[in-house]
Amino acid sequence: MRLHRLPWERVLAAPIGGAWGRVDTRAGLFLSLETGELPLGWGEVSPLLGFSRETLADCDAALAALAPGCLAELVATSPGPAREALLDGLGLPNSARFGLETALLDAEGRGQHRSIAESLAPSGSHRTVPLSALLGFATPERDLLRAAEFAQNAGFSCVKVKLGRGSFRAELEALRALRKFVGPGVALRLDPNGAFPAGEVAQRLTALAPLEPAWIEEPVPLHELLAAPGTPIPWAADESLVSPELADRLLAAPPPSCRAIVLKPALLGGLVRARELGLRARARGLAVVVTHLFDGPVAHAAACELALSFDDAVPAGLAPHALTAAFGATIAQLGPGPFVRPAEAPGLGLRFSPRELLR
Repeated sequence: MRLHRLPWERVLAAPIGGAWGRVDTRAGLFLSLETGELPLGWGEVSPLLGFSRETLADCDAALAALAPGCLAELVATSPGPAREALLDGLGLPNSARFGLETALLDAEGRGQHRSIAESLAPSGSHRTVPLSALLGFATPERDLLRAAEFAQNAGFSCVKVKLGRGSFRAELEALRALRKFVGPGVALRLDPNGAFPAGEVAQRLTALAPLEPAWIEEPVPLHELLAAPGTPIPWAADESLVSPELADRLLAAPPPSCRAIVLKPALLGGLVRARELGLRARARGLAVVVTHLFDGPVAHAAACELALSFDDAVPAGLAPHALTAAFGATIAQLGPGPFVRPAEAPGLGLRFSPRELLR
């Protein structure tokens, strides 16, 4: 029973996360799980600075310390609460837990000739899921409209815009131009990454209301939103869901202005955890959006499988991004068109060996 850690690093010629406008380097690990009984399973560990609570070094050290007996017990335990408890008992950082769980599910899926989506939801329907397009930051306006034109030509019916780089007045003008350009039939999501000043939140949300956004993702930290009586526009919970306490508070009694939760499985510690959170949210009438953490191709494929495990069609934030392009790997669940579709191969459906990407 062996778990190999294969380090990688990629220089990005395009922006990721909050680093729009400069070149970044992203690093991670590909994991390969050899059980002797199942086909080789793949996972990925790629925490994102500023979002993940752990570093890559933390994850590498935790995985290196795993005993072969722990892996054997995990493989021998059927998916379900017992295995989740075993994974919890390992005390792995969330990114590492996600990578190891993905490798397990990939190996099992390949051995059973079914996708990870089918493993996560054996009785569910796994249909095509539309994609949303991340346009970038609201300013400069010309770049925003250029990205919107590309997204419309590609068939996207939902777009997302980041806020917080320029002045709010300039961003508001750019968003007005965007809404006029795309028309009322395109859903608009906004994401300031919690950057709105506390004293200006109500004023800014009121100014954004005429744009009729589907929602805004955490304009302020989730605990502040939960304490607010209401907001002028709907909002969605995102990165704060990494706190189980905050997630439980939200899902115990969602405020009327909360419309959705955004699931990043690498941030939440695994596909099973993320799916359980999504099912709880849906039971409360909230929309569930699956997205990535600007991951590499293995984790991106895993997030696509999570999206396919739900039986509704809320646009997912899983369109290809800068790191996808840097690896040059084809993610089987993406394309043609702005959709996530089931892969032809089982497990993660990989059309490549991650080892090939390291050459």
